[in-house]
Amino acid sequence: MVRGTGRRHLLTSSRLSTRLGQWLKPLLGLWSRLISGSLPASHAINTAIKEEIGDFEDWMKTIWSLICKSNNGWIRSLSNSDIGISNYL
Repeated sequence: MVRGTGRRHLLTSSRLSTRLGQWLKPLLGLWSRLISGSLPASHAINTAIKEEIGDFEDWMKTIWSLICKSNNGWIRSLSNSDIGISNYL
């Protein structure tokens, strides 16, 4: 009796794994197609964001450089004048 139960269990699990395989195969195919389509799109978005961040960093460096040059010019003009910079500090 135990042998018969074991065989039935083996046949049932074999059928179940076959059915799961038949069910999973198209699902995995669909999943791989979705992933293969989304990876290039994700890469393109990441590249665009990195370029925009780089552009923003360049813009901020330019603005900061202009501000520093302006401040340096202002300080030099005060230090060269008769009034002196100590009156402003």
